[in-house]
Amino acid sequence: MAYGSGGGTVRAHDPLAGARTVTGFHMAWTAREEPEGYRRWRAEPRRPFAGGKAGPVAHGESAPTGAGAAHAVLTSRSDAGEVVLIPWR
Repeated sequence: MAYGSGGGTVRAHDPLAGARTVTGFHMAWTAREEPEGYRRWRAEPRRPFAGGKAGPVAHGESAPTGAGAAHAVLTSRSDAGEVVLIPWR
């Protein structure tokens, strides 16, 4: 999805629900006229993941017998990461 100076509005829910990105025409200009800067800008969010310094965070691990407690954590929205059930525990 692209937008320019033509006006109008975009409901934020529509692109988010459709897993779309809203990009202005300036991005195409930047990619064409300043390719090195554009490449650095695109790489920046992925940098922590490349060196293994960032990744998913586990709130906690539980055996399947703890599924009720794990569900309570999820429904209360008190989790600070992934809630993982490990079947072989």
